[in-house]
Amino acid sequence: MHQFIGQNFTKPCCEFTEESSQTPNQYWHSNELAKIRNDLLTGKWPIGCKTCKTLEENNSKSLRQRSCEEYTIPSQPQVKYIDVRFSNKCNFACRSCEPIFSSRISKENSLHNLEEFYGYKLDKNYVNNSKQIANDVEKYLPTLEKIMFTGGEPTYIEEFYTILEKITDKDIQVCITTNASLISKRFLKAVSKIKKLHITISLDAVGQPAEYIRYGTVWSTVEENIQKILKLNCSVMFNSVITAYSLPHLDKLVDFIIENEQNEYGADMYICNNPSHLHPCVLPKKSRIRLTEVINYCILKLTNSIRVEDYRNCIDVLKDLKVQLSKNFYDEKKFKLFTDKLDKIRNQKYDNRNLWTNW
Repeated sequence: MHQFIGQNFTKPCCEFTEESSQTPNQYWHSNELAKIRNDLLTGKWPIGCKTCKTLEENNSKSLRQRSCEEYTIPSQPQVKYIDVRFSNKCNFACRSCEPIFSSRISKENSLHNLEEFYGYKLDKNYVNNSKQIANDVEKYLPTLEKIMFTGGEPTYIEEFYTILEKITDKDIQVCITTNASLISKRFLKAVSKIKKLHITISLDAVGQPAEYIRYGTVWSTVEENIQKILKLNCSVMFNSVITAYSLPHLDKLVDFIIENEQNEYGADMYICNNPSHLHPCVLPKKSRIRLTEVINYCILKLTNSIRVEDYRNCIDVLKDLKVQLSKNFYDEKKFKLFTDKLDKIRNQKYDNRNLWTNW
């Protein structure tokens, strides 16, 4: 079974729509999860499985179906795949992120009353359960086939290393999502012993725009660390969120991705739909011709790569974004207000104000 472990909740999988406040091990042995298992085995859809149910009813492949293809069903329930977030502890405060995934944003949100942009305020950061989560995850190691670490920033969390250093000699697929800012000797030593390693690098821009968008970035350090990751014997994926901030610089990011191509390598992109005030369609009409040219350049560059199949999702997303830019025009007021407030708080300056006639 795929268990999704959050900073203060547990679910059977990432698509399940209902959360339990029980610890991972408590939830695994709970009557609640036993009923979910029994319902699925007898052909009933649990309430929390509505995402997969809807996909399958519309003839689309669901996570349930993909998981059944990837894993055999054991005679006794076993935890084979864990998607774990030890806490929201993070050294970055990316503009498209939110408090539940970044302790730095959470503190900033509370201090400067930014709830109108994030929609909520955390009473405290999700760091208190990390040791309990690590203890429970350790119990699953004998049957585990795959573990995914996200955050927060995993490499900034001690419990990440607690588990990582205990699975270096096991036949477990390890997937790590990182901002590539803290690639230490300890990290490199641990991952060098992992047989099945995949690293996803979160990267929305390069150079100065990266330092602005993903606040906390020192580009020279991140760039150096990316090269360290690329020298590991593992698969690597770049993951990018396209926002109103990053779109004008997207060609430089694609150049960087193409320049660093190697085996077991790819990229994925997503349009920022939430929060909607960061969607690229808040950008003004007069900028759309140039932005479309940027998108066309990126599509051409990715399409002409020998790794085009590994960029297929990026290409499809960019084509979709081009269509959206041709017909959708979102109100830019909240984007401007959010930008001005964060610029003042962080002592930064948005460098694309010239896209608008009046700011």
